[in-house]
Amino acid sequence: MAKDAENYPQPDYSLSVLETYEEFIRHSIKTTGSLDIIFRPLAPESLREFLPAWIRTTGDGVYSVYDGSTGISVARLAGDLFVGNPGSPPTYAASGKREASNFDKAAEDGLAALNCRGFFVDTIKTTARPAHSGKIPREWFDLGIGSSTKMPTDFWKTLVADRDNNGKRPAPSVEAFLEQSLLRSTSGSGGVSDLNHLIENQSSSTGTRILSRVRDVVFGRSLVKTKAHGFLGLAPAMASEGDGIPLNLLTLIRGNLLTCLS
Repeated sequence: MAKDAENYPQPDYSLSVLETYEEFIRHSIKTTGSLDIIFRPLAPESLREFLPAWIRTTGDGVYSVYDGSTGISVARLAGDLFVGNPGSPPTYAASGKREASNFDKAAEDGLAALNCRGFFVDTIKTTARPAHSGKIPREWFDLGIGSSTKMPTDFWKTLVADRDNNGKRPAPSVEAFLEQSLLRSTSGSGGVSDLNHLIENQSSSTGTRILSRVRDVVFGRSLVKTKAHGFLGLAPAMASEGDGIPLNLLTLIRGNLLTCLS
């Protein structure tokens, strides 16, 4: 038996599948003081239609494993989770030292709704198409840069979620590299910056790491700009104009940089 077995909830075979997942999430929030668990894929994809949106399924995972023609293969499905890996120190801490201690679940329109406290930050004003398959559409540069020939700080930091591959603050040199490589890549390519192509043709290991970080962050996500404050941020592909952004769904707000969990 694991040494920390007493920290895990005791099995209750009288609970339904939904109640079992709810109880596990309740336990995780209570013991960690964090809402990170609601962003982690837990349940089998076959249960999606029976579960509320705050119980994620394996279809929401970052990778998919399948049996390819040459054996087992892995394909990226989405950008990296901003909540990091289980058990690792948090990369972001928008809530500071405040902890999520209560699990408040209510029924809304026949569905189980998870209620949590926070405060309203802003509303999405503009969205740019998602970066499907690691290809950044032209709209991202129109929204983040406009007519400028320079890459604004809030834009390039959003592209890397203000972190490097090791979860540290990005070096100042990242700005110049992205400005040169990404802006140059959009010319003559229909305005699309294909990160996979750039990585394959990158000659330096540093450049490869930077571009890989951008791809891992933006993959499948949309770039958004908020209405009241003009924050730039990353949001799920289904985000649309008018969607509200509460603090309890943010990983970072500093200056003009806003990065949404997805």
